[in-house]
Amino acid sequence: EFLESPQVISKEMAYDLLSLNEYGLITKANETGSSPVAKVGQVYVKKNFTKSRVSSSFDTSLDSSVQEGTLNPAMEWAMSAFHRLLFGDGLVRSSLVLLPSVPHKDPLPGSEGEILIQEASDPNISKRDRESIINRLHEEEDLQRDFRSTSKSYMAQATEEAKGEFLSTFLERAFQDPSLFDSLDHSQIQGLILSSLLTTPGDAKGDNFMVTFPDVQGKRQIISIDNDWALESFILEEKPGYHVLGARNLLFFIPEFMNQSLDTAVRERFLSYSPGVFLLKWLRALYHHNKRYEALGRLYPQALLEADPQRSLHLKLRPGTIPELLERFTQLQDKIRLNPEVKLQELLATLSPLTALYCQELVNREANPLKAF
Repeated sequence: EFLESPQVISKEMAYDLLSLNEYGLITKANETGSSPVAKVGQVYVKKNFTKSRVSSSFDTSLDSSVQEGTLNPAMEWAMSAFHRLLFGDGLVRSSLVLLPSVPHKDPLPGSEGEILIQEASDPNISKRDRESIINRLHEEEDLQRDFRSTSKSYMAQATEEAKGEFLSTFLERAFQDPSLFDSLDHSQIQGLILSSLLTTPGDAKGDNFMVTFPDVQGKRQIISIDNDWALESFILEEKPGYHVLGARNLLFFIPEFMNQSLDTAVRERFLSYSPGVFLLKWLRALYHHNKRYEALGRLYPQALLEADPQRSLHLKLRPGTIPELLERFTQLQDKIRLNPEVKLQELLATLSPLTALYCQELVNREANPLKAF
């Protein structure tokens, strides 16, 4: 992830990577997801935005007025490292991009330029009206007096491209033609589900997975492309007396996957690990990765403070995370050793009986798993 020395790029490339123009206005919109994503070559780049904080299992005392970033590169890397250690391919690799000095035109307070920027930034503005404002900013020379030239620092996340189709799109076709499930690499998918049982992602929806194009053997893999919301509790208390799923993973809702027993190679590989040793290796990798982030902060202290005021680069596991992972890992191994033909649905029930019942009830109630999820 880390280059040996900084790289100089043009301001046009910087704007393209950030999906912004010189006025800080978004220039791209993707069909899915909440943040604009730029595609440069075979890499996707997503800029960090701020939003109101929401409660999670990491901290039950969060203040909703506090702003947090839309990116969590440290958690993204942690989940990718965890799965690569466990099973290899299955989660995309991602890298941090820090752009410390991007040319920016800042509107003068009370000017017409400031009013136009505010109008163009309104999420409810029509695409046509927004483009009209941007054209005015570029074409009307008098408006240039309403801006001063400065620079800003930005943080983004670059992710390698996973070529294929969204899992939700694939499933819509597969539920009509079940033979499509035969094209999938079931061993790879079983490894992905086992990994998810340990790391409990909270936002593993259909457009956060890609089904790759067939490989030379004609098999397709499922690759998770957004992994920074993880290590959730299986069940969350949203308010007194009302509970919701914290571990939200579309794969848990697909009977064609969950009603399978583990392939021999998957079972043997998972049982070959010593849970304690595995977690120590993962923690050591996270420690060294955090050290590299700290070194980056020493090189560009002001730029990083401006680009990442929430300090999301520093991964902080909530107390009890490692003992909980150790217990889950051990429980799964014990269950598999007792019954080598155990199904993935039973493994989910071993860790969280209520989650397994909840998922199964929703699947039984709805016409297909996509609606159940």
